[in-house]
Amino acid sequence: MISTHAGTFEDIDGFLAHLEYAVTVDQAEAPRVLRSLADHARRVRGSTFRRTTEMLDEGSREADRIVARSTAQAEQILQAALVALDRRVDEAGQLGASTRAALEVELRGRP
Repeated sequence: MISTHAGTFEDIDGFLAHLEYAVTVDQAEAPRVLRSLADHARRVRGSTFRRTTEMLDEGSREADRIVARSTAQAEQILQAALVALDRRVDEAGQLGASTRAALEVELRGRP
């Protein structure tokens, strides 16, 4: 999934521009620019961490929804299978009873 959080990209672009600027400064200004770069890097890291956490949370919620739908579908399939099995057991019971009745009739008809 590509981030739709434009702020993260803007932060990174700003940091890269800041780095390009740092290359051009003189020695006297370098410590201030390096501190500024470090601050900028911390902000980028923080925003990236927040966005990553948001994306992971979003993915987890979507996974939970998928599992819930799959579980519901599996329960429906199981219920349908149990109903079909119950019908087959009833049919087998009726067939057994009919067979038993036919055997009893035949046994009564024998001398």
